[in-house]
Amino acid sequence: MTTPPDPDHAPLSDVDVPVPPTPVERLLALADLYTQHNDRIDLTLSGCAPHDPDASVALARRLEREALACIKTVRQQRLPPIEPVSSAVVRLKQIAYLTSGATR
Repeated sequence: MTTPPDPDHAPLSDVDVPVPPTPVERLLALADLYTQHNDRIDLTLSGCAPHDPDASVALARRLEREALACIKTVRQQRLPPIEPVSSAVVRLKQIAYLTSGATR
């Protein structure tokens, strides 16, 4: 005779593990972060929003991390070295470089 499973000790196989985002989803999320960063800069420069340096730095650091993660993801895809792929990687590197400068 078997005993019923203990609800307090669920087996590991029943745990829902979040599915990592696809490369396209990562790029779309990066585009969203980039837009948020630019919007925050525009509002600050126009005087429409109070300047919160900590929030700006935190957003810039997150944008930098995500840009570097996207570069890594593109490289892991082993895409052919054609011009659009090379251009995308260059743009991602530019975003990472510029936002790292913004945090300093």
